[in-house]
Amino acid sequence: MKRPKSSRKKDSSRKPYRKSNGDRRKTLQLCGQISREINYVLAGECDDDILRNLYVVSIEPAPDASRLLVNIGQSIPDESLSKIEILQRLNAASGKLRFEIAHAINRRRVPELMFCIANPIEESLEEELPAPTPTIEEST
Repeated sequence: MKRPKSSRKKDSSRKPYRKSNGDRRKTLQLCGQISREINYVLAGECDDDILRNLYVVSIEPAPDASRLLVNIGQSIPDESLSKIEILQRLNAASGKLRFEIAHAINRRRVPELMFCIANPIEESLEEELPAPTPTIEEST
């Protein structure tokens, strides 16, 4: 015997779906997992010496977990390399990185990766800190 279909209509006055704090927590957890995996691949499994010199500074969702902005820093700053050349090598290796990420995390789809070179710490600190002011000591 078949059950009768419900005559209840969907309520169109319902609020649209909003991301909760749990969704934000899961996205940040995913960013941490991917950060660890990218650092692991860059440090050991990469054949390119330039990429071995790189590490992940931070990962941010851009705009959600389907696309991530990966901020990359250099362990030993090399002035002979341009940021464009480093980004080209990272984009060329993004397929391998996504492949390794797929093995490390348990998700249906691996996020798309976008790369950005972070400024070295020394330069950013010099720009933010004011120059020290000389002090005059009075002798008594």
